[in-house]
Amino acid sequence: MEATGIDRIRLFQGALINAYVSCEADLDANRMFEKLKSNVEPSPRIWKAIISSDLRSGAISRALDRLSEMRRKAIRPDPYTFTDLVQYYVSHRRFDEATKFLIAESSSPHGQPDSLAWIKLIYALGKAQKFEAQLEIVKQVKPILQVRQWNIILEHLGKAYRTAEMLSMFSMMKTVVTPNETTYTTLLTNLNRAKRLDLIEKFVEEAQATVQPDLFLYSAIIKSLGNIGKWKMAEDVYNQMDQHFGPLKAQSHNIAFHALGHEADEGADRMLAVFHNILNSGGDLDEVSWATVLQSLGHCRKISELKEFIQLTEKHNEPNSIIWGAMVQALLKAGLKEEAKEKMEQMNKLGVRKGFLTYRAAEELS
Repeated sequence: MEATGIDRIRLFQGALINAYVSCEADLDANRMFEKLKSNVEPSPRIWKAIISSDLRSGAISRALDRLSEMRRKAIRPDPYTFTDLVQYYVSHRRFDEATKFLIAESSSPHGQPDSLAWIKLIYALGKAQKFEAQLEIVKQVKPILQVRQWNIILEHLGKAYRTAEMLSMFSMMKTVVTPNETTYTTLLTNLNRAKRLDLIEKFVEEAQATVQPDLFLYSAIIKSLGNIGKWKMAEDVYNQMDQHFGPLKAQSHNIAFHALGHEADEGADRMLAVFHNILNSGGDLDEVSWATVLQSLGHCRKISELKEFIQLTEKHNEPNSIIWGAMVQALLKAGLKEEAKEKMEQMNKLGVRKGFLTYRAAEELS
């Protein structure tokens, strides 16, 4: 009966503490916590709640003192306790202290930081572009990282144009996990962004040999091959995508249209050929399909092809904001300002609702 009574006290006062913490009533939470400690030993979850309360009020020293008290009492902290402490450090850009804290706590026999705390620090270092510090931590904890977490690290490096570090991190990744489709999509996207076209073909071949591409990787491969002028290979990959996922839905075609048609004249020609094949065979095309081709032709300044495609578009589609807005945008991209104005006036006469693309075009025209 005595144990049951203690449990009831712990549950009741613990619930009050959690309620106070949730309501950000930190003084009341601290008072209730001290009262609870005088009767029974709080559970790790209650310790975690009160430490979170300390951190929210900026009392990092008190939070660390509580953690030390838990250690002395051989209480194993809730894993999220470490995560909360790391979050406090990184939100105040105290990255060195966060690193020292996790390394010190990792040697404790009474509960150690789990992967979540380390990952939070790794992500924060990446966002802050502290890549050297990030690399040192990754070397220490790489066995606990999963593919999804490696992919995010690669993305941080790629977006910062740290291509050499991204490739070095990728090599380290392969020693502990097998890359997936997202890994290769990330690599190819960022190699294109950094204009490292000399590496494209190598990683396209590796991706095709390692994983079965999903739609996003197919798109990255098609665009990458287009960027290095391998248009026949790009079209072959599109056909593979068609066979693998076919019959393809409009969304899949749109990925290919964007990848083939956005970078160069030859790619735009192949995009048009693919589009006409789909149209003539009764394949699935939606408003975005037409809009994507329109904007790609405008981007490449394929003026005669754009004008012909506009006529085809008007023949097959009722006036609507997406397609007509894309027409105006495409004409502007192609440098045909007067034609864009005429198309805008035609929209007004037809009563076509203005969408996002149309408003953007109107801003450029004005």
